[in-house]
Amino acid sequence: HNDRVNALAVAGTLVASGSNDAIVGVWELANAVGPDSPPLALLAGHSDAIISLDFLPIKTLLLASGSLDATIRIWNPANGGSCLRLIYGHINHVTAITAFADEHGRIRLASASSDATVRLWDLDNDNDDPDEITM
Repeated sequence: HNDRVNALAVAGTLVASGSNDAIVGVWELANAVGPDSPPLALLAGHSDAIISLDFLPIKTLLLASGSLDATIRIWNPANGGSCLRLIYGHINHVTAITAFADEHGRIRLASASSDATVRLWDLDNDNDDPDEITM
């Protein structure tokens, strides 16, 4: 990274880091032997700092990132770092995300934002209309 690291996520032997440089880096821990170890992938696409990361349950090679650019991206680090999905819905910074499997085994993502909302996304559905949770 070229700037401050804000977020980390770990799944098995993978570690991901998100930074103010708007890049997500993914490393295989077994291959990380020093500060110059090459990453498995560098994921570029956000236009502002990455604030939150989480690997998706079940689909452990997929990664979600939340950014100050008010978007969430779903990445496949093993596939050349491709962005599989771009999620819009917040009108301000995405400050936190967490992925989980619901009681039916569907992959869900909860996101929080500086717009004072918490949204719940169904990642098994291509529809980007979230459930909004009022706190």
